[in-house]
Amino acid sequence: MESNDKTAHTKLAQFELMVDFMEEHPQLAKGQLKTSNAKASANILWKRLMEDLNSCAQPTRDVAGWKRVWADYKNHLKAKMRRNKQSNSNTGDGPSRYQHFTPVEERVIQLMSIDEAVSGSSNSERFGSVDCGVDHNM
Repeated sequence: MESNDKTAHTKLAQFELMVDFMEEHPQLAKGQLKTSNAKASANILWKRLMEDLNSCAQPTRDVAGWKRVWADYKNHLKAKMRRNKQSNSNTGDGPSRYQHFTPVEERVIQLMSIDEAVSGSSNSERFGSVDCGVDHNM
């Protein structure tokens, strides 16, 4: 079922459908199904999503192909966020390299908490050496 054309790009309608589905099934999106038969449940959901995506537009892919699209899309967004974070921290008079996110990308960032993965959680404690009350100004 995998598209023969390796350069075939997933259509926006397919990404929108995929994100809609993942918002309905956030545990699948995160790979964290918590059922007694999680693997079988995940396979059923991925098969249903594959059928919906393949009936929506070209290209068509098998389940493994759509899983790869989802993983690649999340990795793309993480990389884009890291580049934006680095661009924001650079100083100088050069042009901004900030890349804005599309509405679909914003939905995935929210669903997957990608901003916390890239920037760190504001609610987490610092990781590292413990300060035992030593005055470092002495």
